[in-house]
Amino acid sequence: MVTWAFGHLVQLAMPEEYGFAGFIRENLPIIPKTFKLVPRQVKDGKEYKADSGVLRQLKIIKHVFDSCDRIIRSRHYCMT
Repeated sequence: MVTWAFGHLVQLAMPEEYGFAGFIRENLPIIPKTFKLVPRQVKDGKEYKADSGVLRQLKIIKHVFDSCDRIIRSRHYCMT
């Protein structure tokens, strides 16, 4: 099986996930005891939500991982 990743699929959670109301100077720096990783977020109005394309690709990657007995990672870049 072959699949791919594109860009950054996972990112650190936004401040609200840690109980902070955005980037307020008094709250900086925000350094949580445990960092939360979430699927890449996109802005939807005033809120952020998971990127649907990223969710689809993560589901495909999980299926490949669950279906195979070993993973071979290749890093290939094309220059045009």
